[in-house]
Amino acid sequence: MKKVLSILLCVLLLVSCTNSTDSNQNNSNDENDDPKLVLDVDLKGDLYQVLIPFTQSKLRNYHSTMTRQDRIELSMRLQEMSSNYFSQEQYYVSEGTVVDNNLHNRLIKYETIYDEGLNPRADQEFETTSVNRTVVGPVIVTDIIELDFYESQSEDAPIEGIALAITLNKFSTLEDGTVVELSEETMVDWGESSARKLVSIIRSLSGMTNVPIFVALYSLERQDSTLPGGYVSSAFFEGRSGQFTRNKEQWLLFPSDAATNRVNQLAVEFDLYRQSLSSLIAAETTGVIASGRLINGTVDYLKIEINTAGRTFLELQALTQYAANLLDRFSNFDIDITVQIKVVDEVVSIISLENDSQEATIVYF
Repeated sequence: MKKVLSILLCVLLLVSCTNSTDSNQNNSNDENDDPKLVLDVDLKGDLYQVLIPFTQSKLRNYHSTMTRQDRIELSMRLQEMSSNYFSQEQYYVSEGTVVDNNLHNRLIKYETIYDEGLNPRADQEFETTSVNRTVVGPVIVTDIIELDFYESQSEDAPIEGIALAITLNKFSTLEDGTVVELSEETMVDWGESSARKLVSIIRSLSGMTNVPIFVALYSLERQDSTLPGGYVSSAFFEGRSGQFTRNKEQWLLFPSDAATNRVNQLAVEFDLYRQSLSSLIAAETTGVIASGRLINGTVDYLKIEINTAGRTFLELQALTQYAANLLDRFSNFDIDITVQIKVVDEVVSIISLENDSQEATIVYF
């Protein structure tokens, strides 16, 4: 024990000396030369190294008004799509700093209130998908999410790229309480026009004239939806011009008629998977549901949730291992799969299987 304490003391002394030396060196250098720290991990997928110390977004409270599933989907997919233009091996990511509170507040207003406003005039009328029903002054642009990319870890490193997500809302409530909906075409057209205006505004800011900007439009679901929305269009701007590419991302619930109609073969396999799990522990009720992300007609990610009242750890262990083995049912689909096993809504184990792997990873809690 004394030997361990002695070793620990030596380590602390060495760290102290190192810190003292570093401090003296830093005092002799300009503060801007201090490097940022980077969270150095072996990344999976298309996520970036995050600069540490982490700087919180000044808009985080406003962003938190969205549902949790939208906040996660917005940022993760924005990083994945941005990797087509900003290599994750070359760039580091941080929360956005270009769109500050003041500019953000002006951007989400009607254009009749602020010139920078990305929403229509307060008296502008739009057709809806309901017969003979129109809506006046809908709030289409609800938020702007920003990520900044850096090539260097230096404190004074300039922003080398920006990714922006514009959240779009197509639902409005009329005075009589009726909820009406803009057509997808109308919403996306307005979103693309707003995105071009936003890029022009950012280009007018100091130091932003030539910074590459990736913009993606995210369509929100109804407020009472249990599923997140999805991206519907995107463009890359190296100058003031960019060409939008439209796509359709949405989430499906399994089991559901929508899943059966859109991805029938996958829906059938999920039903068989669910039936097998439900019969494993006869004395307990095992609920199995899933949500799948559909991108241009193909599911690329499936999130399965298993709820049980497992009485012993061995029951949970058996259920987890069985659930992992049964994932072979989905081997013909090019999808990533995550399975959460819960007891009374508390996660007790997680299974992860990537589309290019033959072996699932299991973590118990």
